[in-house]
Amino acid sequence: MFHKYVILIHNLMGATLPSIIGLFDGSPMRGLAVGLRVGTSGVGIVLGPVIGGILLQRFAWDSVFWVCAVIGMLAICAAFLCLFGFIFLTTQWFQALRGYSALETAIATLPFAVVMAVMAAGIALVQGPATDTLMTAVPVSEEGMGSAVNDTIRELGGTLGVGIMGSLQAGTYTTGLTDALRGSHLPQDILGASKESVMAAESISGSLPGTLRRLLDDSVASATMTLT
Repeated sequence: MFHKYVILIHNLMGATLPSIIGLFDGSPMRGLAVGLRVGTSGVGIVLGPVIGGILLQRFAWDSVFWVCAVIGMLAICAAFLCLFGFIFLTTQWFQALRGYSALETAIATLPFAVVMAVMAAGIALVQGPATDTLMTAVPVSEEGMGSAVNDTIRELGGTLGVGIMGSLQAGTYTTGLTDALRGSHLPQDILGASKESVMAAESISGSLPGTLRRLLDDSVASATMTLT
């Protein structure tokens, strides 16, 4: 059973390089992104036999596949945590960097609905029985508290996701914009204001002449792409 998933993962790996090249098209970070992809693959090739040998010596032969399953589950949890932050950054990217209106941004993100529908179906299958089990185990006198804890934990992932991704974006954006504009001839007050946020930089960009405007727009796009 497990070898089918290994083959599927191997096939998906072939699509990662074109995706990286397309995502970082024209960005100076593309070389770094490709290097990280190649480096990660190299580390896996080196550590795979060692870890596999240790597992086979101490456990059954199928333990090497169960490790992949555990890593996959952790990756899914991390991806779900970042999902809401990713949606926030994606809509910001469309509106601030691509110049889309709110309606155009909503239309551009419609493909997400397909994935969200699949995810919603899975959540519906799990969350209902889980909530029922929780409320059954809670004493009647504490049902209100149990329901509140259940709802709080359910919303915690999305809240943390937006907060974590927003914090990472703010940090990488400021650093990336500083590096991209090093040696430029933009006034210091414009540089300082542009580092506050992507929206602030785009607002300032509209008042600059052609050459400086393109310089700031390209630098903002490069700095934003560092995380997205």
